[in-house]
Amino acid sequence: SSSPVEKDKKSRQEQKALQTERRAAKPNAPLIQTAKRIWESLRVKKIKPEEKAKLMLELMELVSGKAKDIIFKHDASRIVQCALKYGNQEQRDSIAEELLGRYADISKAQYGRFIISKILNYCSRKYRTEVIKDFYGKVRKLIRHKDAAIVLEEAYSGFANAAERTALLEEFYGPEFALFKTDGARTIATLLEQHPNKKSAIVKNLRENLMSLLSKATSNIGQTTIVHRALLEYLTYAEERDSADLLELLQDHLLSIVHTREGARVVQICILRSGPKDRKHIVKSLKGFVGKVAREQYGHAALLTLFDCVDDTVLVQKAIVGELVKDGQNPGELFADLLRDKYGSKVALYLLSGRDRFWQPGYLVDELEGADTVRARTSKKDDVLRRRQLLEAISPALLETCEKHCAELIRDRNGGNVVQETVRTAIGELTLSDEDEVWVRHKAFWRFQLITPLLTAIAALAKGTPEEATAAAAATTAAVPFNAVQKLKDAATTARFAAEGVDTTEHVLVNRSATFNLVNLLKGRPVAALKGSTKEELAPETPSPASSPVPAFAPLLLEAILPSLPHWLAHCAADPRRTSGTAHVLLALLE
Repeated sequence: SSSPVEKDKKSRQEQKALQTERRAAKPNAPLIQTAKRIWESLRVKKIKPEEKAKLMLELMELVSGKAKDIIFKHDASRIVQCALKYGNQEQRDSIAEELLGRYADISKAQYGRFIISKILNYCSRKYRTEVIKDFYGKVRKLIRHKDAAIVLEEAYSGFANAAERTALLEEFYGPEFALFKTDGARTIATLLEQHPNKKSAIVKNLRENLMSLLSKATSNIGQTTIVHRALLEYLTYAEERDSADLLELLQDHLLSIVHTREGARVVQICILRSGPKDRKHIVKSLKGFVGKVAREQYGHAALLTLFDCVDDTVLVQKAIVGELVKDGQNPGELFADLLRDKYGSKVALYLLSGRDRFWQPGYLVDELEGADTVRARTSKKDDVLRRRQLLEAISPALLETCEKHCAELIRDRNGGNVVQETVRTAIGELTLSDEDEVWVRHKAFWRFQLITPLLTAIAALAKGTPEEATAAAAATTAAVPFNAVQKLKDAATTARFAAEGVDTTEHVLVNRSATFNLVNLLKGRPVAALKGSTKEELAPETPSPASSPVPAFAPLLLEAILPSLPHWLAHCAADPRRTSGTAHVLLALLE
């Protein structure tokens, strides 16, 4: 008799034979098997162009006229995707033509949606437009479908023009807008201007569609920017009292939508209109993601709104500021890395100097100022007190980090901005209210005590000539016992700085960003123009107004530079055009 192993082997062979027999019995089985062999050859990266063209001709002969029959099978779908990716324009368009009129249905298929994505990416503009037109009248159904929603988002955000985007979006306004399309773009603003009597119906339909989406337990609106836009339009035009229940439903989705422009504005409006209890919920929902949100182009604005609105500054200090300043919140990331980030630095600067238009973009300050009337109703704490408490929360971490990492921060434009403002505005434990007579009398002395370690660390970077600084760094490295792990870490850090354009080996009096920051510390940075004013209003000979310089810095920097001053003067004289940064530092010291 046969052994159990032989029986199992025979059983597996029988199952395999049965599986092969079943596959062969399926429609288009021989076609798919032949096409798969061609597909395997086409996928090879180093294939010659002429060989690729020959294989594509063979593949097109097989699938032409049959694409619509095979696209819903996972392996056949990959074959059609391959043809769309590697074919010439005529071959791609012929497949798109064959599927014309079925794009919306195909996008709902688990494997078919990838074909629509390939048509959007590789076919002619005509077929991209046809894909979008096929979605007309079906947006509300597609947005609820797991697979189709992904394709709709790709078409809306990546390929639709303004008129096509509004045509897709207006289906949230009511059935008539889904059925009847016009050639021009119909934004909600133009619709309400032309038909003010339709406002209540449009807002009502927007509300019903959005509530239906948000109340669905499995809804994920994070990647659907068309929904973010619809939410923003509803919150803009609906009465505040009517949007309370929608805001409540939105609270659990805020983190997922904060990465888009419209989504970030929705989050800001939610924060503004919420009460203390809901704001606490919003703050806690950001746990673990504060650093990531701070680095977002649009998301960081939501943090600024939180700083403006939340009265519970102890909660903000622990949940938001505490997470911002914590090293290693994300593996390998430091607070200093956040300060060098384009948007993360603006979050730190907002805590330091508020709505200073020199640091913050004008449109963002306008948005924050425009929300002050709503904020006055929903926030009770005095703005000056709130700002001071948040400044107290972040100042110690900023002073410590700027001192410890001044070598890379001062050589970086964003990090240097934070260092400058930290020197000017950070406060410590000795800082009291301006109403305290002792503080007022000794204010200058205590501020000097507070910022001297940081100023000393910055000035120390200017010591010696570039050659002497390089030799000193090499001697310091040689004196440290060899540690393989630390050496790898240092190499990785140097490579990361180089990729970000920060050269920590370049002397600060040669580095362009560093000299810019040193001059601003010595002379004071320019003051931002008032809203509505222009540069032309100043006479040509009138210098731009500057914020106060840091008097304590000049003696420290001069002491560091003085032994090498002949070298730097010769350096500037040798090539005046390329050494203007160094010359500006020396001139600022002289002044």
